[in-house]
Amino acid sequence: MKKLFRILALSITAILIFCVIAVGITSWLVFTPERVTPIAKKQLNSLLSCEVDFETIDPVLFSSFPNLELRIKNLKIINPTNGAPNDTLVFCQSLSTTIDVMSVLNDRPILIQGLSVEKGTINIFVDSLGNTNYDIFVADTSATESVASSEMLPEINLQDIKCTAVNFSYIDQTLPLKTSVNKLHAEMEGQLKSNILSCKINAQNGILSLNYDNEPYLINDTLALDANFSYYLDYLRMDIDSAAGNINTIPIVAKGLFKEDSISKDLIIDLNYRLENASVEKLMTMIPPAYISYTEGISGRGKTTILGSIIGEIGQDKMPIFENTADLKACEFSYDGLPILLSNTNGQVKIVTDAINDSLTYVDLINISANTQQSSFSVNGRIDQLFSAINCNIAANINLELEEFNTMIPAEYKSKIAGNAKGNIKTEFNLTQLEEEQYDRIIAQGSIDLKNFTASYDTLWMETPQTSIDFNLPNPSSSLSSFINLGIYTDQLNAGANKNYLAKLENSFIKLETSNPLDTTKIPNINGNISAYKLNGSMDTITASINNLFTNFEIKPSLRIQSDPHLILDLRTQEGKMEMGGDQVSFESLNFAADLENDSQQEDILLQWKTNGSLQLENGIIASAMIGVLIEIPSIDMNITPDSLNIRESNLIIRNSDFHLNGVLSNIYEYIQGNSLLKGDFKFVSDETDISELMALTSGIGYEDAQVQSDSLKLEEGFTGPYMVPKNMDLKLSTDIKAAKYSLTTARDITGDVTVLDGILTLDNLKLTTPATRLQLTAIYRTPRKNHIYMGLDYHMLDIEIEEILNTIPDIDSIMPMLKSFRGSGEFHMAIETYLDSLYQPKMSTLLGAASITGNDLVLMDGETFTEIAKTLKFSKKAENKVDSLSAEFTIFRNEIDVYPFLIVMDKYKAVVAGKHNLDMSFNYHISLVDSPLPIKLGVDVKGTIDDMKYRLAPCKYAPGHRPATRFAVQNKQLQLRNIIKNALVEKVDE
Repeated sequence: MKKLFRILALSITAILIFCVIAVGITSWLVFTPERVTPIAKKQLNSLLSCEVDFETIDPVLFSSFPNLELRIKNLKIINPTNGAPNDTLVFCQSLSTTIDVMSVLNDRPILIQGLSVEKGTINIFVDSLGNTNYDIFVADTSATESVASSEMLPEINLQDIKCTAVNFSYIDQTLPLKTSVNKLHAEMEGQLKSNILSCKINAQNGILSLNYDNEPYLINDTLALDANFSYYLDYLRMDIDSAAGNINTIPIVAKGLFKEDSISKDLIIDLNYRLENASVEKLMTMIPPAYISYTEGISGRGKTTILGSIIGEIGQDKMPIFENTADLKACEFSYDGLPILLSNTNGQVKIVTDAINDSLTYVDLINISANTQQSSFSVNGRIDQLFSAINCNIAANINLELEEFNTMIPAEYKSKIAGNAKGNIKTEFNLTQLEEEQYDRIIAQGSIDLKNFTASYDTLWMETPQTSIDFNLPNPSSSLSSFINLGIYTDQLNAGANKNYLAKLENSFIKLETSNPLDTTKIPNINGNISAYKLNGSMDTITASINNLFTNFEIKPSLRIQSDPHLILDLRTQEGKMEMGGDQVSFESLNFAADLENDSQQEDILLQWKTNGSLQLENGIIASAMIGVLIEIPSIDMNITPDSLNIRESNLIIRNSDFHLNGVLSNIYEYIQGNSLLKGDFKFVSDETDISELMALTSGIGYEDAQVQSDSLKLEEGFTGPYMVPKNMDLKLSTDIKAAKYSLTTARDITGDVTVLDGILTLDNLKLTTPATRLQLTAIYRTPRKNHIYMGLDYHMLDIEIEEILNTIPDIDSIMPMLKSFRGSGEFHMAIETYLDSLYQPKMSTLLGAASITGNDLVLMDGETFTEIAKTLKFSKKAENKVDSLSAEFTIFRNEIDVYPFLIVMDKYKAVVAGKHNLDMSFNYHISLVDSPLPIKLGVDVKGTIDDMKYRLAPCKYAPGHRPATRFAVQNKQLQLRNIIKNALVEKVDE
């Protein structure tokens, strides 16, 4: 640029010298073109190092005296230079000047009263080495410049200087710079005094082009200029006092200076300018191609005023600071990719750059506001690093009607939005982060209020009448979940998928902190909390409603597999209710704290989550359509591990049963996998238990045959059995029951152990009291099939009324028919095993066992029998129908009962009775008197049936005074049963 101004200085000097030479020549020559032209050519060629040619010089002196008028036709200055596109330095079809001769002769300021150049061309060229085509004086350029700067030029007044249709071209390969002005029409007047040229110039109709560093900045733009400037010839400096004009009809005013640094020789610029009411549309067409990508697809309309300045130095690797501030007023902008017009755009855009350094280049957006058809927004911020990764630091206030932006959503997303979004956003990001989806490096924060908002994506949808969202990106409060911090406040938020999935939040606050969710190598870290007055949800036939929900949670990658989630949860809520089909669950309060780790390699959903935690629930109710009864849970408190439930305390009420349960349920993991049994060891404490109800609830669990469970009727219809012992379980209950009801019988003070082991039920030394007796019971109950049930009993009744034995034990009168003949209390002990059918009828062919009965002061029920015996045995007249004592043992083998010898005492008689009978009620007994007042030994055989009983005297089988030895048949059978139980349990454990 400074070379351009030096050229201007040399040109002005050359014109003045040329005029002085012309005056000198014409002062002693006859004024004819023929005489002047050759002399002028010779003189000029001696002064210049290049070829100078012109057609004629026509001096006019006498007719215009005291003025000298020179007219030159077809002036050519030819200076071929390597690399220059043209050999012609200057061409002028017509050049004329008028000089006041007297001002020259009288040593007054020279007055040039007119200078006219018509249809001229000036081609300036500088090659990459700095060689120029305008270095045309015989002395070198530096000497010329030295002379020009050291010698005082004469004072010259310039008037009426004109150029018409002049073309100017300047090419400087050292910059590199190409500029041209074509068809320029200009008028100028001024004064050269003290080597300072002061000018006023008016230029019109020029066509301007500018190319810098192979980038076209101006292309055939119209130029007009009206300027006052001063040029200092002693050193390079131009002061622009005022300049007004237009480029491409865009009005511009300017003021400033250009000068050369005396040390670095760089050009210093300090220029201010103003474009008043410029057309935005025209300005955008003038954007250089290097920057057109920033506005590609953008079109604008309206007027803007631009205040600008260029301040700094132009030199090697130096450029001045260009600063432009555009004041937008009611402008319109559109973008090809967006079907939305921005109207009423107001504000300021400030652009600062040195065209080299990122650090000195930026765009400020100052109070930019705009409207769409339904929305409005305002923006403040800065865009910098324009030469690398464009960085944006922007703050925006928005008031958007979201429905009008649906046209911006690609159709393949199947998404729609509606409602109003109002709030403020601050963000800082660069284009590289967006292009490479580095969202974790973006900075953003803001607060958005949503009203009547709806959104849908494919089958997913969400709606809210009022929701506020606060966000910070990255999260400033955590290093673990550093991506974003979200706070969501909503009066009501509904979300769902299709019509089958629905969730509804009321008066809720959601706080979330998360790491980058776009990191596909692992799931994001998410932690936060949710508090809600009410949460309602539904999924197919499942509905849930929860009041006063509060939960803290954290989701993070599993240490084992980064793509699997690890969830830490602390949930507290009140007044919850859930319905599923015909089933309902409700509670007054629930606390659930858990550490859940996902294992996606597991197929079963129950195995996918390994849980450690605790659960507390109060006043829960379960209503199941399957069992048709309410299960009340006043309280439950348990610890949870992946493989166990440790129930510290639980209170349950099931219709007529209430119980406390505590203990450990273990081996859950292996049970769900099907590799082992579910194990449990519990203490069962109850004030009142309905055994039939509990049997109905648990019968058939674990059986693959669905018919097994369907045959267990609803509780209100009564459980009819048979009871099918749950499979795949190893459960032990240590019982303490105050009252237990089974059918019409109520037992009290029940203690002992109940075990369920994979289809086997055992009772170990169960002690209880019934209205008829105190009872000790050990039993095994196995259900391989519904109609083939195995049962083994060790049944010990203390202080039992004999007639109650008949009521308590079905079919006992078939096994011991003689019991029907006695009444009174005694002790009954039976150990027996058999298979039963589905109605609990013994399969007699499988019946094995032993029993014993002892009693004192038993009453013989049949008076006729007693009379017959008394008559035969000659009882005393005072004898009553009473048996003083009875102690009997017998064994059962299929259909046959063997009665071991036992002693019976009546009146003064003692007899030993032994024999057998069959289940068809036929019998064969022998009775021997072993102690009597009779002088003879007497024996009686009794055979037949009850209806056809035959007596006959027979020899005594037992000697007088014989006392039958105890056979311990029951004890032996008892041991056998215990071995059966032990073996069955051991066998299951081994499996």
